[in-house]
Amino acid sequence: MQQVPYARELKKRMEDHDDLVFLYISVDTDELAWRNKVADENIRGVHLNVPGFAHDVPQNYNLRGVPTFYVIGRNGRIFDNRPPRPSNPRVDEVLLSALAQ
Repeated sequence: MQQVPYARELKKRMEDHDDLVFLYISVDTDELAWRNKVADENIRGVHLNVPGFAHDVPQNYNLRGVPTFYVIGRNGRIFDNRPPRPSNPRVDEVLLSALAQ
């Protein structure tokens, strides 16, 4: 949750890039609590919830903890599996580089 304010700022800086999608995948096992938190914090983007770390999605992406960030390219492949967090000023450079490909 500490990255949420930075993600908001990042989205504002990137709002001219209509093809940039912010996808949030929660591994929360309490779906109602997760939905309420997303609504309460007004977190905009595409939201999915999978029930826990044992689900296929966290397993396939080797997810060990949260938050974890990935940049996925237009081709559907991972562009950067350890990009800077939204709080890091370098994140803009990484996203723009991915968009350029």
